[in-house]
Amino acid sequence: MAFRRILVPLDLDFPDTELEPPLGDGRETFEIDGRPVSLASVSLRALMLAAELCRKDGASLSLVHAVPHLSTHGMYHGPVNFPTKLLAEIQDRALGLAAAALQKVRELRCPDVAADVVAKCGNPHEVVLHEAQRQGADLIVLGAHDPGRIARFFIGSTTDRLIREAPCPVLVLPPAGKPAG
Repeated sequence: MAFRRILVPLDLDFPDTELEPPLGDGRETFEIDGRPVSLASVSLRALMLAAELCRKDGASLSLVHAVPHLSTHGMYHGPVNFPTKLLAEIQDRALGLAAAALQKVRELRCPDVAADVVAKCGNPHEVVLHEAQRQGADLIVLGAHDPGRIARFFIGSTTDRLIREAPCPVLVLPPAGKPAG
């Protein structure tokens, strides 16, 4: 089976170096506009496999990242109220940073593969499902995190939801050090 379009959701993190300790979980780190960005090791493994499949089949790649939606209600009201315009500006900057980070990952890890980048606001599984449908993806390749049995029981995982709802096959790489199957 040859693939034409492979979608890879990437787990990016934008740590605040003054507040968060250095990440020592095998993440790859780099900078965008002087800000640290880290890519989860499971995402990097998925990207490298997807890029190899693209090279083999002449397929194109789509790197996708979901940026959490900032809300104009709930915790943002009360003693401190953030103006809607400020939240929109923060959201736009977060999307721009995510898109730049995806482009940097593409340039560093698969410059020889035809690829585009998509950064959108929303829930990760919804963003990935929407993009897979919109782009007519033939395959989704992602690395699984281990959220733990309790979290998986109560809220499910992005991976579980993608497997159940995706419009195409989903190839899941287990967390590093875990046997497949």
